[in-house]
Amino acid sequence: MNYLAIGQSVFFVMLIVVLVSFIDDKRRKIIYSVRLNRISNLSLHIKRQIKMFMNQISFYEADEITAFGLFKINLYLVMSILELLITGIATSIQMKDHPMVLKWINEMESIASLQFKIVNKLANDSSV
Repeated sequence: MNYLAIGQSVFFVMLIVVLVSFIDDKRRKIIYSVRLNRISNLSLHIKRQIKMFMNQISFYEADEITAFGLFKINLYLVMSILELLITGIATSIQMKDHPMVLKWINEMESIASLQFKIVNKLANDSSV
């Protein structure tokens, strides 16, 4: 198994979740600092902009992020998947010498080598 690639993927997902939590903290600080200032003395145009900004930032969903606005990613789901991955990796490391696991690994390696042979044969046949 390629534990390095799995670990790298888990690390990057955790990094995204941590960065999103920092964004939520920053949002709260922005709301707090804007509410401290009086906007009644400002011009109508600036008041309108501040109200629109406060309206937009208030509807921000802290439990989800978007992938360039294409779709939303629920952070609770990401955390659940991360916990499942970490538990699975820890369990597989602990049971790496168990006979059932060794049998399963051997079967997976034989299936992978068979698939690799088929792909190589198809690649060689198509290049001729």
